[in-house]
Amino acid sequence: MIGRIIFWTIFFLIIGGVIIHFQWNSSVLLKWIGNLPGDFILKMRDKIIYFPISSALLLSSSISLILSLIFKKEE
Repeated sequence: MIGRIIFWTIFFLIIGGVIIHFQWNSSVLLKWIGNLPGDFILKMRDKIIYFPISSALLLSSSISLILSLIFKKEE
């Protein structure tokens, strides 16, 4: 079990490192975050406040699904 956790942690760190190294334009890859229906933006005089509720729910459920598939209990 601990081996899987270490493996996936290193895997995601390597992927993140490759993305940072090649300076991929993350605004193109993640442009939808904060722009879904249900994401609120409050614009005041000189301040902008974001409430990305829909984006947070989508990311959270996606991560939960991926992790449950990876760490599925073997009975």
